[in-house]
Amino acid sequence: MAYTTDGTIVLTPQRAILDASQATVNLTLGAPGGDLLGKIIAAVAVDVSNSAQITFPSAENSQDVHAFTEAGQAVWFYGATESVWTKFSDVPGSVPLGTYGDGSSGDETFGASDEITVNQYWENLTLNASVELTAKSVIAFVKDTLTMNAGAYFAASGNDGAAGNTGGSGGSGAPTRWFGGSGSGGAGGSNSAGANGAAASSALGGSGAPGGEGKFPPGDSGAIEWPTYFPRFLEAILHGQDRDQSGYQGGSGGGGGGSPIGLATGGGGAGAGIMVIVARHLVLNTTGGTLFSAIGGQGGDAVNTGGGGGGGGGGGGGGFVCIVYQTAKDHNNNYLSLSDIEALIDVGGGAGGLGVDGAPNGSSGDSGNKIVFRHG
Repeated sequence: MAYTTDGTIVLTPQRAILDASQATVNLTLGAPGGDLLGKIIAAVAVDVSNSAQITFPSAENSQDVHAFTEAGQAVWFYGATESVWTKFSDVPGSVPLGTYGDGSSGDETFGASDEITVNQYWENLTLNASVELTAKSVIAFVKDTLTMNAGAYFAASGNDGAAGNTGGSGGSGAPTRWFGGSGSGGAGGSNSAGANGAAASSALGGSGAPGGEGKFPPGDSGAIEWPTYFPRFLEAILHGQDRDQSGYQGGSGGGGGGSPIGLATGGGGAGAGIMVIVARHLVLNTTGGTLFSAIGGQGGDAVNTGGGGGGGGGGGGGGFVCIVYQTAKDHNNNYLSLSDIEALIDVGGGAGGLGVDGAPNGSSGDSGNKIVFRHG
């Protein structure tokens, strides 16, 4: 946010910190998207000391408001109705803003691969060498330092489709937790067409891909339904929901392969999930390449049993990864830039499964999305 000489606050894609002694401010509301800067549509007085909600003069204005500022932190609003937006910190289960968590989960070291299924609030977190920590549909807060040793990585990748001996099952989608899940892959055909992959709504990830055609047609990719507003702001991502209160999801599923006559083929890969890491200090061993992975599931292969061509399953769509940090160093104590961190994230689409007897392979899923914030 930016300040004018009269104390008015103009919304921009930045976070503002006010002096806690400031009792009332005038908020200038900007339009969303590309017109966010410079298009002024209203001004509203806000009591920053105790206001829990604000009613705007018209529904049109409320739809264009993204945030207002409370003493000490930026506070987001979420549209409960068209004209009344509720203070973000009053939404049940909301994540505190402007924080790396309270450290209530304490210090933890993972010496073997594991999975977290709820949001975590560590003081310090260490992943020992070659540890895979699965973190689908959750946020990992680290108040102080996240240390990742050689070969360690976070994962929210999609599950692979099964090979098609008897009609391969599609990969199962990510579960719904703090965030929504992801689309499952479609089953491979068994003397039939392949099943379509499952859709992803309010999706931050990529689209799955269709399977390969056999004697029967393949399943199509799961549909991607984008959020009402793609969350370009940290607070919106941490909230975990689109404006219609549907949870953000990752990628959609790939379609199952079309089978040969009388036989079966491979299932589609699942879409990858959502993973968010919020750690004040990062100490990363970068020799292993990818450290944060949300790759779509691979399509299952068709199996040649002498019954003619069978198509491979389609790959799942890549997921969504968001990394928030204040400082980042590698294992040699060199500082890492935003682009260095981005290069450690892989949100690629899943590969298609192999077809047999001249039938095509499944197609590869689309890549997902990644965002890196350096946050004070």
